[in-house]
This record gives sequence, C-alpha cells and structure tokens, in this order.
Amino acid sequence: VSLGLLGIFLNQILLIGLPVALLAYVKDCDLLDWPCWSWPGIFPLFITLLSILALTFGIDQLIALQDKYFPPPLFIEEFFKELTAVRSTPEGIAKVIALAITPAFCEEIFFRGLLLPSWSKKFGWLLGNIFTSLAFALAHGN
Repeated sequence: VSLGLLGIFLNQILLIGLPVALLAYVKDCDLLDWPCWSWPGIFPLFITLLSILALTFGIDQLIALQDKYFPPPLFIEEFFKELTAVRSTPEGIAKVIALAITPAFCEEIFFRGLLLPSWSKKFGWLLGNIFTSLAFALAHGN
C-alpha cells in the first residue's frame, strides 16, 4: 500500500506538477503568481456549491448502479480499502498529503492554471471551459 501512496504522489508531482513548474520556469513566470487568482464573489460560490451537491448526488447514484451491475474485482476493492485505512496519525497525515493535498494542488495548477487560460484564449471562454472540463474528466477516467 505504501507503494500505492508513493505511486499516486509521484504521478501527481512528476506528470502534472513538474511540467507546469518547468513551463513557468521556461516562460520566466513566477509559479506562485501564475495564474493570478481572483475571488469570485458570493453568488457564483453559492451556485457552485449547489451544483457540486447535485453532481455529487448524481455521481453517487451512478457509482452505486455501477457497483451493483459491474462490481470491481475483489483485489481492487481490497487495494483501495487498504490504501484508505488509517492505523496511526503519521500514516493518516501521509495519506492525506498523498491522496488529497498533492493531487488537488497539482491538478489545479495544471487544469486551471495551464489548460483553461490557454484553451480559453485559443477557443473562447465557453469552448475553453468545455475542453478543459472534458480533459479533466478524461484524466480521471469518467
């Protein structure tokens, strides 16, 4: 399981985070200032929250349906059960870093920091968002 954690961590860092950092370096951009983030306001945040709640419910229903008709092999279930089990505080911290913080940070930098601005500039705001969303979905296998 520790190899699984290490694999997830290295995948995010080496395949998503490092290329973006190298691109920022090559373009002589400050990674922490690239892109410039802005606060969206209360109404867009509220709409986003409601949308996430609705999507989460729908995704949960689809996953339950998938598990009912196409259950994953037992070794996959066991792997993920062991991967997410926490038996100590240091192990819990390591798993939060490897499974939550690192992927979230690297994916935000890649998808919203690199793809979204460049594709929005090239294809327009709407198509840029659609293409970035599709790339994100494909990268996650759904």
